[in-house]
Amino acid sequence: MAFYWKNDQLYAKQAPTLAKEEQTENWTTFLLDLREPMDMLDMDKFSSFLAQSLGFTGNLCDVTVYLDHHRLLNINKKIRGSRPMTIPKTMDTTSPQKMFKLKAVDLQSVQMVVSRWTHEAHTTEKAFLKTASGNLDVKVSEKDALEMERTTKKRPPSQTTLQLLYVGHDETGAPAGSKTVFKDLLPFPEQGRIFIGFPTHQTTGFCGHVAGRFIPTVERESLDFVDKTLQVWNHELLSIAGLLSRMIYEDELVQIGNLYNEIMLSRPNSDATVDESTARAIEMLESCVLSALKAFQLHPSTPSPLVGSYIDTYFFEMSTSGLSVLSSHGVMELNKVRIPDRTMSAFLENLPVLPIPVYLGSYDFMDKLEKAGRVQRISFRDVLEELNNRTLTATQMVAMLQWWMEAKYVVSDADTKAFFQTALVSSGNSVRPLSTFKWFVTPAQGLVSMPLPPETLPHDVTKAFKVPELLEISSVWQELNLHEWSMFIVKKQDFETAPEFAEKVLLVLSRGWGQVPEASQKAIVALLAIKKCIPTRHGMKLPKETYLKTVTLFSDLPVMTFNEQPVDKLLIAMGARQVRQHPYLHFQCITMNEL
Repeated sequence: MAFYWKNDQLYAKQAPTLAKEEQTENWTTFLLDLREPMDMLDMDKFSSFLAQSLGFTGNLCDVTVYLDHHRLLNINKKIRGSRPMTIPKTMDTTSPQKMFKLKAVDLQSVQMVVSRWTHEAHTTEKAFLKTASGNLDVKVSEKDALEMERTTKKRPPSQTTLQLLYVGHDETGAPAGSKTVFKDLLPFPEQGRIFIGFPTHQTTGFCGHVAGRFIPTVERESLDFVDKTLQVWNHELLSIAGLLSRMIYEDELVQIGNLYNEIMLSRPNSDATVDESTARAIEMLESCVLSALKAFQLHPSTPSPLVGSYIDTYFFEMSTSGLSVLSSHGVMELNKVRIPDRTMSAFLENLPVLPIPVYLGSYDFMDKLEKAGRVQRISFRDVLEELNNRTLTATQMVAMLQWWMEAKYVVSDADTKAFFQTALVSSGNSVRPLSTFKWFVTPAQGLVSMPLPPETLPHDVTKAFKVPELLEISSVWQELNLHEWSMFIVKKQDFETAPEFAEKVLLVLSRGWGQVPEASQKAIVALLAIKKCIPTRHGMKLPKETYLKTVTLFSDLPVMTFNEQPVDKLLIAMGARQVRQHPYLHFQCITMNEL
């Protein structure tokens, strides 16, 4: 077939078709005669145009450009894989005014190869992309069909196709995407365009091209939103574009979720911390999710903002489920995931949160979703729910109390009470609510290594805080004093049966005796005086039955046998005896010498 100019008129002429047995080649030749001679095309621009033109083609998959029988360019499109997409039941497949109904979606993975030949070299560039083709049933009232026929000279079809071209999560990092030849074909990270055969000036608002039977303005550069009937048609078709883009996004997240589950199941020990290789794999998935979020984040479209607005609206409204996203516990609906908070991440391990790289990398999108109520920050109720279901480790408890020092000022008294009653602390062999603790100890007291009352907070927790901070955390908490500790320790059986243990107790009291108020000293002495807590050469004795080590007058006296002597002031206060010039003893010594 030949196209040629005659004066100002363009004519077409078709050559006779030869019989099949007479045909020497399988080529169909089109001859396009130029009206005027022109310079050779810029091959960078021409190759980019051809690559973009092959994006949505179904039958045309190979284009070769020759100049005087010299091959300059070849573009080859290969379908690497094709599969039908399962339409989730949560998706509304009918447009708002029921003009279109999505029946099926086919996904294709495409490889585009561009080869160029020059006098100097032969170069090849590759690109990988995906296309989704949605098959639609069309239902237009007779009145609207007649109006469209009057305006466009065509009746609306009974069926049509809407296509979307995008870069998959595993292909956004392909280096070919930034090459000159593919800059118009691969939209990511820029906005795609609306295609009506060829691309228009109208952008889609997200990183994907959309091709369909849109009705353009006379210039065919933008969509018609002026004519009432055509506006409805374009609006309805854009609602399906929003639906199709949401389905593609969810399909991407399903694949990412499957990879995440495989990675976590393949770990040698599922209870162990994440190893380096697993961490790298999860980091890769986070990058994929971030790419998907950026690709389908809607921005204002141009020249008409209605296009992006419609697609954005129906991206969310055509599904009854929340937007899927990768969380700290795999892929979940966004309304079940929380925005991360670094101050809480150290102690909230069961609450699904967005990975920090994903949240920071898509901050604008997440901020928009938060304002729309589609994602929430961690609430106090979230904290209580997790605390109600598990016991924190010492490290996690420290992190939680550090968070509480700030959070306590914005919660009610009822919530404060619930917090201390719900938070469980592992203390020794028991687990106790935080509300049951009253005391804490410091290293200066020397009590850290000693048995402590059950109401004493574990030192592994309190050692991370200064005394004023602990007092600020809870008005109930106090530093354990020696009087309270003595009332607990004297009840221990070892205090009267194990000399080494008794010595440790008395040494602790000795070191702090000077700082104990007089009233407390008397109370402590009263507790100790009735206990056989003094080790002597004749066993454990009551304090009043014992003598200080300095008494060496008689070998049969119950003299103390401490390895490290407690202070005499404490021992004497308890009733221990010391050397004195007693008249009876002096008389006994003289009498014995005379004998």
